Amino acid sequence: MLYVMQPIKNIFILLSLVSFVACSQEQPIQIPEDKSEFFGVWVYKNNEYGNDVRIDNMLLVFHSNSTVSYKRCIKRMNGHKNTIVPEAKLIKLTDKEIVIRANIILMKIKLNFDIEKPPYHDNDDWHMKVDGALLRKLKPGESSNHESWDCGKKNKNEPTKEQEIKF
Repeated sequence: MLYVMQPIKNIFILLSLVSFVACSQEQPIQIPEDKSEFFGVWVYKNNEYGNDVRIDNMLLVFHSNSTVSYKRCIKRMNGHKNTIVPEAKLIKLTDKEIVIRANIILMKIKLNFDIEKPPYHDNDDWHMKVDGALLRKLKPGESSNHESWDCGKKNKNEPTKEQEIKF
């Protein structure tokens, strides 16, 4: 079994290096003034039990320097999926799409988010719908509590790598 994994590991490393060299050199953008409502911390928390999904949490932070932090934690009955990008560059921002790029070790990761509903004000809160999640913008001083999200930990007392990342 160990001997089979080594060629797969080598192929993965080779493909990673090729994709690293082949990635486009898109330049980061600044958030334009007419899109200033994007700045801030956006959170989606869903703990409904349906369609095999137990927990679906999302954190999307637009920093004042136009970098973006992203965390998505989906926990299902048969497993979990976590995506954590503590610092990414904003590549594209329209009313329909957000594109970010992050350099992680030797790889460049590019994430596209579909905006189904751009930021809008409803009563006292700001909302936007991104990738099927209705996000709410946190008010100044309000905590996201993302460190406490159960993103697939085996033991509740076991620390996760997400807890070490500061947003």
